[in-house]
Amino acid sequence: MATVNFIPCKKQNAFSMRNEIQYILQDFKVCIEPEKINCDHTVNCQSYSENADKTGCIRLISGKDCCPETAFQEFMVTKNSYKKVDQTMFYHYDQAFRDGETISPKIAHEIAIKFAEDNYPDFEVVIATHVDNEHLHSHFIINSVSFKTGKKLHQGPKTLLKLREYSDQICEQYGLSTLQPYTGGKSQSLPLGNTVPPPRGRAGSFR
Repeated sequence: MATVNFIPCKKQNAFSMRNEIQYILQDFKVCIEPEKINCDHTVNCQSYSENADKTGCIRLISGKDCCPETAFQEFMVTKNSYKKVDQTMFYHYDQAFRDGETISPKIAHEIAIKFAEDNYPDFEVVIATHVDNEHLHSHFIINSVSFKTGKKLHQGPKTLLKLREYSDQICEQYGLSTLQPYTGGKSQSLPLGNTVPPPRGRAGSFR
């Protein structure tokens, strides 16, 4: 079972966007030993210090229509080319799996890639799966400007519900449990606007 959460960032500017991307890509959060990538994360949870030697580890990061390491620059190229470098710069979500869910880091990352591809076909997305504690989860930083059309992405009040419903569909495909019907609660609400585009799109694989 996975839930999708909207992570608000009040300071919407290039500096904060770069910081958010750098945060989710930190090696000690995304690196995993090759022999553990296909194992149940609950049983084989590992953690690294920020200065630990991670030679030979796999980084669970991907970019949909961008390279994770240069995503900030690519986001800015898209924004500048359409002269849209103000107001909402990016959106940040995570997809968090229930503690005790039998799932490997590799599958969690595959699910995250599919989630980004299908929900944001015309937008660049940085994807990072964090394995630094028992709480296995993936982060998504989404460029607010479409690289195809130059239109801005607007997330509406019902977006979170739709994203959670789609997350459940993917979880079902992988034989995972799903959420109880969502009726509200403490999750962060979203600003008014349009909902996410219909499914399609492709992303790069993790490395």
